[in-house]
Amino acid sequence: MNCGAPRGKRAALAAWGVIDDESISEGQNLIGTELEPWNTWITEASFDNISHFSEGIGDDNPLFNDREYARKSRWGTLLAPPTILYAVELPGTSVGLPGVQPLYAGSDWTWYDYVRERDPLHARTTLTGLDPKSGRFAKLWVLEKSLTKYFVGRNVVGEAQGYMARLPGPEPDAKKYEKREQYTYTRQEIADVETAALGEVIRGAEPRYWEDVAVGDELPVIVRGPLTPTDIMAGYAGMMGARPTGGPHARGIRWKRATGNYQISKTTGQEESVGSGHMDADAGDDIGVGGAFDIAPARICWGASMVTNWMSDEGFLHQHNVKVIMPNLVGDTTWWQGTVVDKRRASSDHTYVTVKVEAKNQIGQVTAAGQSVALLPSRESGPVKLPVPATLVAP
Repeated sequence: MNCGAPRGKRAALAAWGVIDDESISEGQNLIGTELEPWNTWITEASFDNISHFSEGIGDDNPLFNDREYARKSRWGTLLAPPTILYAVELPGTSVGLPGVQPLYAGSDWTWYDYVRERDPLHARTTLTGLDPKSGRFAKLWVLEKSLTKYFVGRNVVGEAQGYMARLPGPEPDAKKYEKREQYTYTRQEIADVETAALGEVIRGAEPRYWEDVAVGDELPVIVRGPLTPTDIMAGYAGMMGARPTGGPHARGIRWKRATGNYQISKTTGQEESVGSGHMDADAGDDIGVGGAFDIAPARICWGASMVTNWMSDEGFLHQHNVKVIMPNLVGDTTWWQGTVVDKRRASSDHTYVTVKVEAKNQIGQVTAAGQSVALLPSRESGPVKLPVPATLVAP
């Protein structure tokens, strides 16, 4: 498996672990090129795949979990969470730059229709940008951008612009994130988190009409955490397995040799997966993240769940654009919150609201932020109509 290689080619390998003009130019030569799939985990929206994905991100919405419930909805069948497309292909590939750490930086999602049970799924990805950057993370780092389109048969059901930061090893005069010990909760804090998690509000079958929503309305918050290795493993199991890092056992060795993407442990000298920092605090600290950390796409999924919980079974999540600002470490709790900032009638057929979304951890740091667009039914113009025109809402 050639991570991010052009179709039909093996990616050329620049100097290992180095970001320089040559390695950047090598990557930029691939802009506009269609890339090989590198993270295909599912190719069908089977009941099991939908169930495993929903479980992995902690989404208990019955529209995505209960066949009998979903069959009685206006859709007439089990639906998948919109973000299940992460499991078809991860938007935001890692192209070239062997030995240079990838960190997921965000996704700009647009959906045009629901994914329904038994839908066949595939994706096509094009590299759209590879931009050199500088700042507190490193004197020189790279932001890779790619556009992934997702298909049910020949129809585009959604698309996503993905962003991947490529960062060199920690430099003496550059700071990423300071290492910090796991947060120690009081019993009352744990009780508050568990009460919020068990009391998550899902609107369900009661329609949320566009006319009843006002700018300034706040969405019921959702909480995920305190983050544990079990939560991370569940996210991997539902969303991607070990595909982003080449796979387990001999598959991982072949991928490592083909791409040069690995990191060398300061403790053991082993050539470890670039994803080892998600499960190993020392590996996470070695790359400058500050400890073991979450799968950023899963955190983005949690924010989408907040919106789909709120909009009711009659709504449709059209856009969900989120920038990852900082890591969510093992032991952290994430509180997603949303506020309606705009509502519009785009045409006689479509009414929608824009929601500002934000994730904060238990010490008040904003770890992700962006905005979502949800189509809602209208008493005047009727139910949400799908598929959504590509030109309905400007990105």
